Amino acid sequence: MQAWYLIEAQPMDPYDNDPPGDDAFDAGEELFAGYAPDAPAEPAGFAPLPAPPAAPDAGDRLAFDLPCIECGYNLRGQLPRGSCPECGAPVARSNRTDQLARANPAWLATLKHAMTWMLVGVAAYIFIFVAIMAVAIASIGSFLPSLGNPNPAPSTLLTVVSVAGTLIYAVIFGVAYWQLTTPEPGAFTPRTSCGITRYTMVPAFAVSLIATVAAAPATNSAEIISGVFQVIALLLMLVGLPASMVYMRTLAVRVPDMGLSRQTSILLWGIPISVGTFIGGAFFLGLVTATSSSAGPGGAAVLTMLFACPAMIAIVVFSIWWIVLMCLYRVRFGQAHAFAQSQGGVGVWQ
Repeated sequence: MQAWYLIEAQPMDPYDNDPPGDDAFDAGEELFAGYAPDAPAEPAGFAPLPAPPAAPDAGDRLAFDLPCIECGYNLRGQLPRGSCPECGAPVARSNRTDQLARANPAWLATLKHAMTWMLVGVAAYIFIFVAIMAVAIASIGSFLPSLGNPNPAPSTLLTVVSVAGTLIYAVIFGVAYWQLTTPEPGAFTPRTSCGITRYTMVPAFAVSLIATVAAAPATNSAEIISGVFQVIALLLMLVGLPASMVYMRTLAVRVPDMGLSRQTSILLWGIPISVGTFIGGAFFLGLVTATSSSAGPGGAAVLTMLFACPAMIAIVVFSIWWIVLMCLYRVRFGQAHAFAQSQGGVGVWQ
């Protein structure tokens, strides 16, 4: 066994005619580290030194481009168990075996299409909302007492626009969430947040459509039935929206894009809090108005509005932020899909 030893040594005595190996070294001189290939395992009086660390094999280093999960530094050439030279983050956190770029290309394409449908749904929802408001404003004059009997035509047009618009965006968002929650091929068990999203958001839009159609007759019973369906749709969305954001956050980690994941976490808490604050403020305002005297609700209503108005502004800000994140997710899913295709579709899913 070859090992390193501290060997007591001195240059050979020039007056000693003994051959090398026979009394060649005299004791009492300086020490040096020498290599004894045939030294015994534990020679008496000698202390073994630890063997020098072996140089890393070039084959163990990353031979492909891999951005650091924290700073984006290219980790090509780094050791899998090393750290990022830029920020010090462990390379293992970025070199995940479940990265989206190693997933099924067809599944990644489905995720990208889902985000496209969501963006189309947002555009359709904004257009439909503007159309409904325009028809509603145009219908106000026909119901004023000074103009005589109301004309039923605007009311009918408003109903048609509302039902058609709800049908359009309900179908678009239903398709989007169905594609987004498509089970990943090769996954042993589906994620809980993925399943919750699929079986709450898709039915929520269907129930919302039923509520709109049920309100078409404009009778008291129809309004009650429509209200019940609207409450059911709202409850489903209150469960499904947070679940969808949790699921999206897990996908962001698998990109990997920790900045996108952190932004999703902010919206995960920000949207429910702002919506809950607005609904609570509106409910309290209605309660105060109903129980107040004819003089008006007074300071309680003003205090309520101070909470409701900032909450409404926060809802608008978070909604725009979420639309921006949808665009970013679409870009990330597209990049992962392109990389997976460039590798011939070979991934851990096979």
